[in-house]
Amino acid sequence: MNAMNKTTISLISCVLLALCFSVSALRADFYLSGGFGFGFPRDHTDDDGNTIELDDDLGGSIGVGYNFVPLRVEGELVYRTSDVRRYDDDLTGSTSATGSIDNFGLMVNAFYDFHTAQLARPYIGGGFGASRISADGVRWDGETRLNDTDTVFAYQVMAGVEYEISRNASVRAGYRFFGTRNPTWDDVRFDGSRIHMIEVGVRGMF
Repeated sequence: MNAMNKTTISLISCVLLALCFSVSALRADFYLSGGFGFGFPRDHTDDDGNTIELDDDLGGSIGVGYNFVPLRVEGELVYRTSDVRRYDDDLTGSTSATGSIDNFGLMVNAFYDFHTAQLARPYIGGGFGASRISADGVRWDGETRLNDTDTVFAYQVMAGVEYEISRNASVRAGYRFFGTRNPTWDDVRFDGSRIHMIEVGVRGMF
C-alpha cells in the first residue's frame, strides 16, 4: 500500500476517533456518522480477458444526514483501496504486480431502521452516486502499465445492527456491498469494482 493510501486511512481513523469522543455531546435529528472496514474485492478484467488480481481491501466512510424515524437520508464520502497482487495475461500467463485500485466516492444514501428492541436496531439501506476510481501506479514486468483515473456511476447496499450507547450516540456493525460501472484506464476498459465489506462505525445526533 503506498504512502498516500496510508495517509488517507490514517486521516479517516483520526476522524472516527474524534467522532467517538464527541458523539455523547450531540443531540437531536441531524447526525454525523463514520465507519471503517475490511473488504473482499473482485478482480478487474479488461475486454481482452486480461485480469488485475487484487489482494486486501480496506477503507472508511464519513457521512452527514437527517433522521426522519424510521427513515434516514444522508450524504456520504466513501474511500476504498485494494492492493494489486498479480497481472494475469490471457496469452502469456500470470506475473507479480504492484500498485493499487482506489475508489473515492460521493454517495446519497437512504436507510430504514427497525425499532424492534429498545437499544439494538437492525437497519437496511442503499445508495448511489459517483466514484473516482484510480489504477494507481500499477506495475508488472518492471514497467508502470496503468496510472489513470476515471469517474463512474457507483452504487451500494448496506445492512447491519446499530446499538444505542447513549441518548444521542450509537455504534454499529454491518455489511456493505459497493459497486461501480466499468472504468477506462489508459484507453483500456476494465470491469467495475465489486467489493463485499464487513464494517464497524459510530453515529452521533445533534
